Amino acid sequence: MTKKDKASLRQLFIKEAQGTLTSAEEQLLDEWYNSFDKTQREMVVFKNADHELQVRQKLLNRIIEAGFPEETPVRSINYRKRLRWFSAAAIFLMFVTGALVWKYAGNSHLQAETLLSTATGEGKIQKIILTDGTEIWLNAGSKLRYPQQFSAQHRDVYLEGEAFFDVAHDPSRPFSVHTKGLITHVLGTAFSVTAYKNMPTEAVTVMRGKVSVMHNRRVLCFITPDKHIEYNTQSGKSTLSDMSSSSAISWKDGKLQFENQNMQDIAGRLGRWYGYAFRFEHKNIQNCHYTASFNNQIPLKQLLKVMKAISLVNYKIDTTQKTVTFLGTGCNE
Repeated sequence: MTKKDKASLRQLFIKEAQGTLTSAEEQLLDEWYNSFDKTQREMVVFKNADHELQVRQKLLNRIIEAGFPEETPVRSINYRKRLRWFSAAAIFLMFVTGALVWKYAGNSHLQAETLLSTATGEGKIQKIILTDGTEIWLNAGSKLRYPQQFSAQHRDVYLEGEAFFDVAHDPSRPFSVHTKGLITHVLGTAFSVTAYKNMPTEAVTVMRGKVSVMHNRRVLCFITPDKHIEYNTQSGKSTLSDMSSSSAISWKDGKLQFENQNMQDIAGRLGRWYGYAFRFEHKNIQNCHYTASFNNQIPLKQLLKVMKAISLVNYKIDTTQKTVTFLGTGCNE
């Protein structure tokens, strides 16, 4: 179908909606409906992905405008014509949808980016170097998905867990870290992101440079070195605070460091590192706060003894079931 034919067809749709078709035009439209099996195989060629989205939105807007013109009153049409009109709208959208499928599934030059995946188990930290020179340290119990080769326009990676990013500077290609609730955008900087799927909060801490943090296309904040944002995925609330970046990424240097962290967060970190499930005899213990630093090679039993001596929180360990239960009803029981 040529551009001229498509323009003529659109005019016929508009005239049908307005009830101004001549007999000859109605016959032409009938012939087009009857030949749809052949017509639907034709595809629209797009310049790029952005052009596809623009055309799709414009097309939908035009169909809506044609169906509900603002200045020309619409005469009532019978049920059969109204049904044909909505069929035409659906068919137009099918053209674009079909083209999208063809573009990405049938054209080998325009295939979607191939994503690689790297995951870490308990007690493991892994360093990844991306094709653009960006260096990433992946903490225990984490997963990162990233393209085999970045595109010319952007650099997107997808994180579940915790990672430290030292991003290669490239003003022409922003670097974005996608998590369940946030998108962190940078050009070239160093920062950490924490976003474990079983935790209600996600966090970003900046070591060098400046990053923007977004949720649902809305910028929550811009953060600079030693600033920390924590976003609650359940309540939608975020808090900005000061935090030592060296403390936030101490795990990268082989430390289990806690800076006034609550026991629930500490239990999560210890669980991912040692492979144990942590439980609380009373929920009040979850809110006890603790500050300490350990070498990550310290045996779990020894670490728990130190924690008990400092925080006075007792515990019970079951090495068979690999569980640790913090006992008592509060921080000093």
